[in-house]
Amino acid sequence: MDLGNCAILMDECYRTSEYNYGMFLWNGFVFNYIPKRIVGEEFKESIMFSGDASLRSKAKYVTHDITCTTGYFDAYSSFWYFGFILFWLLGYAFQYIKSKSTASLFYEMIFLFALVNSSVGMTHGLQLIVAKFEFVALLFLGLFFTLNYVKIKYKQI
Repeated sequence: MDLGNCAILMDECYRTSEYNYGMFLWNGFVFNYIPKRIVGEEFKESIMFSGDASLRSKAKYVTHDITCTTGYFDAYSSFWYFGFILFWLLGYAFQYIKSKSTASLFYEMIFLFALVNSSVGMTHGLQLIVAKFEFVALLFLGLFFTLNYVKIKYKQI
């Protein structure tokens, strides 16, 4: 069903030549990380791009707000056939983390978490990959400082 939605919306993008040029990534970032209770709803809406409003309304109509459009549609609606560049960048980042994981348990943990959550980017949208790394940062930074504290404490004994 989700891939069917993706195919319908990709065809709509192609027929109308309506692309968002990556605006969905910025809008997703603003939606997830800028609190409207602190900055105000008007300010939050003012820093979001509205150029893809008709594309979002078509996606809402096709998915009925029940299913999703997938990360493939996100990439295609941003950069047409050059959307593969987003996936290439993700692959390059994974390769970099994997190459570092042979020497560091920290990088290995990051790689495993990224590998598990990368499927969410394909099935539910690319901005969710970035949103998941918020959890990783909080978890691993807390773990890193705790283990570093314990290491320093035992060195003193």
